[in-house]
Amino acid sequence: MDGADPRCCGVARAVELLDERWTMLVVRELVAGRRHFNELRRGLPGCSPSLLSKRLHHLRRAGVVERRTEGAEVRYELTPAGEDLRAVVDALGVWGARWAHGTDCAEPCGAVTRTAGGQPPSAGC
Repeated sequence: MDGADPRCCGVARAVELLDERWTMLVVRELVAGRRHFNELRRGLPGCSPSLLSKRLHHLRRAGVVERRTEGAEVRYELTPAGEDLRAVVDALGVWGARWAHGTDCAEPCGAVTRTAGGQPPSAGC
């Protein structure tokens, strides 16, 4: 990338959007089918409610997540841009299971239970 403007790099732009702590894990939970705020909180036990709210707001502004209200019920759903992150979440899980060693985990977390096609993800997380 000698001489190239780093702002024109897709990887740089994606990392700028998704690099804040908890952001990709929020996306992971949405990919896994969690739709309600409290479901998301249960999947992210170390993330405070206020920080989860900030991350959801950030993802909404970026066009990755939609907030839908039906009566008193609020749901968060991935937009088409967010749906495209399914492959990224799966690939990160595969890479992490293969190369990111040193954790006390006996097995993958299983947070993502099904991919878009209804199949278990190859990553297990």
